[in-house]
Amino acid sequence: MNTTALIMYLVANITVIGITAYFFMKVLRTPAKDHDVDDDGYPDPHGPKTFDAT
Repeated sequence: MNTTALIMYLVANITVIGITAYFFMKVLRTPAKDHDVDDDGYPDPHGPKTFDAT
């Protein structure tokens, strides 16, 4: 492998690894969303949904 090909190979690999690491760390550092859970009306005030056709 000549020098130009080696440099191009390394630049491409370092770029892809850098972008992947950036987004991976971005996902890890993003805080979780707060979910408002309302169990009083679960799943429906009129009772559970059933699909009984009889």
